[in-house]
Amino acid sequence: RIASATLSPRLRLAPFVELSSDLEAFRITLPLREQVFDGSVIRLRGRLSLNPSWSADVLLQHASTPSRSSGNLRVHYHVREGTSLWIALNQSVARAVAGVDGPLRVKDRTLVVKYIHTFGPS
Repeated sequence: RIASATLSPRLRLAPFVELSSDLEAFRITLPLREQVFDGSVIRLRGRLSLNPSWSADVLLQHASTPSRSSGNLRVHYHVREGTSLWIALNQSVARAVAGVDGPLRVKDRTLVVKYIHTFGPS
């Protein structure tokens, strides 16, 4: 059995600036094993559009169990219709032992560059 609740406030500061968040709490009950698992996930998002060509998105997320956090930064440059450039930086950190206080360690880090060009009819 799974029970969950989510709260998702959103704030638009200007036509080109938006902040939002999600708080999700859940409980998983396994009656045959007589076990209960409680957890939560917190997400913070930000979006900034400088003009029709340039935009940036930031996402920060923390999961209570296992104690793991991640961040994502994406920059988008829309050159013209059918042509875009995306640059994304992702990083995850976690405690060496879940549930035990200690230093955060980088679990993974990626940099992705994506160029999109759509070919039209000649």
